Amino acid sequence: MSNYSKSVSTGDWELVYDASASGDFNGYVQVTNGTDAFVYVGNSAPSITAIGAVADIHPRQITALASSSDKIYAKRGSGVGVVSLMSVNTVQIVAGQSAVGSAPANPPVGVAGVDGGGLKRSLLTDATGQLMTSEQDSEVFTASVSAASVLFTVDMSNWRSVLLQVTNAGSSCTVTYECSNNQSTWHPVVGQLVNANSATTPSGSLAGSVSTSATQYIFPKRGKYFRARVSVYGSGTVSVSYSLSCAEVSPMIAAAIYGQIGEAGAATGNPVTIGLECRTVRKLAVGNGAIVRPIGTVDGRLIVRPHSIPEDEWVYPAASGGIVNSTAAVTMAPAPGANARNYVTSIQVYAEALANATELVIREGTSTVYWRIKIPTTGMPPTQFTFENPIRTALNSALTVTTLTASGTGAVYVNAQGYTAP
Repeated sequence: MSNYSKSVSTGDWELVYDASASGDFNGYVQVTNGTDAFVYVGNSAPSITAIGAVADIHPRQITALASSSDKIYAKRGSGVGVVSLMSVNTVQIVAGQSAVGSAPANPPVGVAGVDGGGLKRSLLTDATGQLMTSEQDSEVFTASVSAASVLFTVDMSNWRSVLLQVTNAGSSCTVTYECSNNQSTWHPVVGQLVNANSATTPSGSLAGSVSTSATQYIFPKRGKYFRARVSVYGSGTVSVSYSLSCAEVSPMIAAAIYGQIGEAGAATGNPVTIGLECRTVRKLAVGNGAIVRPIGTVDGRLIVRPHSIPEDEWVYPAASGGIVNSTAAVTMAPAPGANARNYVTSIQVYAEALANATELVIREGTSTVYWRIKIPTTGMPPTQFTFENPIRTALNSALTVTTLTASGTGAVYVNAQGYTAP
């Protein structure tokens, strides 16, 4: 109430205001004509014993507070006059104060808000006094179609993301997700799987369209409007359920490695191999500046130059009786084929006493000499030659050993080891 007037006489106390029926009253009581009056606030009209609580207001104002079951009574001192009540709505009496860190008084002074249904709710804090807030999602909506058409369109003005679940994908159907600012021109929008770890490829964790599988995605806000539509229809019913959220979709910024292959798995396609590529045959050479995978043996041993996989290694043992009184070229390793070369990693030489000193050479066929030593008539004890930088022949060339001068008498023994590679 704002203002209220009541005519009272000199008879019995008269009820002027009932707080239990009309609500709390906080304001002034005033005599507006006449000489004087008496006012009493209580549950019932005062008795003689309570007369000490009666206020003699005369032609002036006094303040009065009535709450709960209180009532305001008034009585004229003489004659008949009017007693006016005027509430002061700007004055608030706050009770229930308590010290910080202590249990609140009963009833406590709290902060409240109004929920979406129009009901008053208390606002809560955590143990440190921080206000608890939550981002409320919308209700869950559903949509279904049995043709190539739009499933739903939603205004994203007050939302940050769409939580969408394909509950039924139909058969051979494709659902496309799009955004727009004018609902005229639509552009594809990319979301991501709720469980991105279930993807087997980088693009598999993102959603541009889905076809025959029922799954769940979260889409970020990329325009004022968002829609889902069946762009390709096969058969059956396509059904989705979705909810709108105030939560942002965190972009995928971490680098994900795909193509992991387990032990003994086949290295197919273009995987990121977290190990070595096992080889039992020579691999094709790549061009200059191209990426190449490191190779290993079948039990995982890294192949490092000058060694190769066992399948590409060759060994030449000296012929029985050795080379005696001959200048004919002896093949140690045949031509390896196109785009491959012979590499020599080590040679062992032994020579008996010779009638004629000779030069011993390693050649490309019968032409280019790659290595040469001289054996005197006194011969040569067993001698090991290891090449830290392997002897490297031309492409697709046979490797031969030759004594350039016939020894007359005495034999020369040559053993060699190497491998073929690009």
